[in-house]
Amino acid sequence: MKSAILFLMLSAFLSSPLLAADHAVAKGASILTGGISFTAQKMKYEDEDNNETTTLSVFSFTPTLDYFVANRVFVGLGTEVSDIVMSGRSFTTLGAGPEIGYAFGNAEATAYPYIKALALFTHGSAERYTVNDRDLGIALGVVIPVHKHVGFMMEMSVHNVNENETTDYEFGYESLKQSSSGTLFKMGVGLAGLFF
Repeated sequence: MKSAILFLMLSAFLSSPLLAADHAVAKGASILTGGISFTAQKMKYEDEDNNETTTLSVFSFTPTLDYFVANRVFVGLGTEVSDIVMSGRSFTTLGAGPEIGYAFGNAEATAYPYIKALALFTHGSAERYTVNDRDLGIALGVVIPVHKHVGFMMEMSVHNVNENETTDYEFGYESLKQSSSGTLFKMGVGLAGLFF
């Protein structure tokens, strides 16, 4: 939570000189977005030796700040703070990573479609448990201004995720290391702050 507050304060401070651009995708403009999500799942694993039920709940906050380095070309920083409860084990993951993209439109546009590539690297740990993720993705979206400095945002993205987990056991047993990878498809809506 402290990271999210620090990010918002830093974004507000940095956005003050960004108000010199003449429209939302002009050089010098910036866009601040934020997403909130909640996931809950319960899975049952059965084999000849075990009959196990695993629960997972994840609450995530994902603010992003993009800055237009040229007309319609932006670079940014994506962040993520997640509180995770997995089969009674609770921990927080923090992540950050770069993104680069291209937005379509000009001063007269009523919507700003965009495409971007992104990377997000996260880390979290709890007692005797550590998780590290690498997320590479491509997103398509649109920002529709509803007020001069506020927009409605829709985004779809495809991600390649690699996850590495380590569980350290007591009493000198060797650590258990697991890795997994997969493709993730996300869709989201939200609000965007438009600083120009």
